Amino acid sequence: MLKNHWIFVLLTLLVLPVQIFALGATSVSVEANQYVSVGEPIEVSVLVTHETSAKVDESSFTQGGKPLSVNFSKNVSMGKGTNLVISFYKYTIPAKEKGAYTIAPVSVKVDGKEYTSYEGSYNVQ
Repeated sequence: MLKNHWIFVLLTLLVLPVQIFALGATSVSVEANQYVSVGEPIEVSVLVTHETSAKVDESSFTQGGKPLSVNFSKNVSMGKGTNLVISFYKYTIPAKEKGAYTIAPVSVKVDGKEYTSYEGSYNVQ
């Protein structure tokens, strides 16, 4: 399972820069391990890409119009020569039965402006 986690992180860090430049400097995405086992809680990451000087309002996370409690995990710089950073937030979905599931879009305010992710997905095996 740890191998799948690292593959997920690697793919996220490879794909996200392309997504950022296509959408602009600030974006939000939701990601989960694509395959989890029955009875295993699902850890979801919310990635907020923004300028270093921008403030992410941690109390403004919502999903489906309801407040969403997230935990800050870390900031990752996009590299030298850029002022972009990816802020990682996490929350957990209770274990599910076998099947394919979607993760509803997540919204958050960055510098007072609301940004919303696309939905995500995962499979329980």
